[in-house]
Amino acid sequence: MRKRIQKNDIAFLKKEITKITPKTTDYLLRFNIINGLKHAAKNSPYYRSLLQPILKELSFKNCKTIFRKIPFTTQEMVKEHPEQFLAVPREKIAALDFTYGSTGHRKVIYNSPWDLTAIINSYVLGFINCGLTEKEVVQIVYSFGIWGVANNILHATLKLGFLALPTGNYLSFQEQKEFIEKFGTTAILGTPSYIYNLAKEITLTPESKKKIKVIMMGGEGLPKHRRKVIEESLGGEIFLNYGLNELGGGIGSECKEHAGYHIFPNFLFEIVNPQTGEPVPDGEFGELVITTLKREAMPLIRYRT
Repeated sequence: MRKRIQKNDIAFLKKEITKITPKTTDYLLRFNIINGLKHAAKNSPYYRSLLQPILKELSFKNCKTIFRKIPFTTQEMVKEHPEQFLAVPREKIAALDFTYGSTGHRKVIYNSPWDLTAIINSYVLGFINCGLTEKEVVQIVYSFGIWGVANNILHATLKLGFLALPTGNYLSFQEQKEFIEKFGTTAILGTPSYIYNLAKEITLTPESKKKIKVIMMGGEGLPKHRRKVIEESLGGEIFLNYGLNELGGGIGSECKEHAGYHIFPNFLFEIVNPQTGEPVPDGEFGELVITTLKREAMPLIRYRT
């Protein structure tokens, strides 16, 4: 049976987060880098040959320096040979996930039970960042299917005790409106493009519009003119999330400050010059490179996005 997160659990998490210091964060990062590299080197066919020589030099003191010497993992590698990144026996795979396939054939993503729990918890953290409580009525208008985002979000809503309306994106806009008004939806979750089109096509009653507190979106960018249409039509406060299926879904989410993403602790971010691969100075644009520090079934190290 799935254990629901209680109010006192959330209060404890918020209290503990305030105790974290830069020194604690640095120690935890070094610990996770070492453990993550050891797991990949021992169990992943691709990383075994790549990382074994590096591990001989690895220590708590030099792990950050050694880490940056590791070659990048590219999307093409993962797309063409996903089984080479598998780091658990096949019988321990709990679920397959797939990318949307917008830039070619879909990538296959392997998840263990531990990975699925971590993915679901990342969405739970996103909901907490938005200020959602256990009494919410959450309408999920993501696409349900082989793209696992909607299913994972549904499990996260149940874990927090929300009333979930998994309407997907297959209903007509008028039918979506009927669900919003009949059940008193307080939060809508979906892609920016779908919610933008929904906002253009429906007119909610003032009572229904007033009940919507949060509109949580991910998977795409949100231009300013679309944000304005959504806010005026549906009401509610807009929160954006960032994630990639091949890295385990949710990676970061906005809070009420709307000053950037809170990055979840299972990831290490680098911003590099796409031509040279070297880190860019603070404040400059570059390519995002992400490492999954605790991924069990399919760890990815220095993955170019």
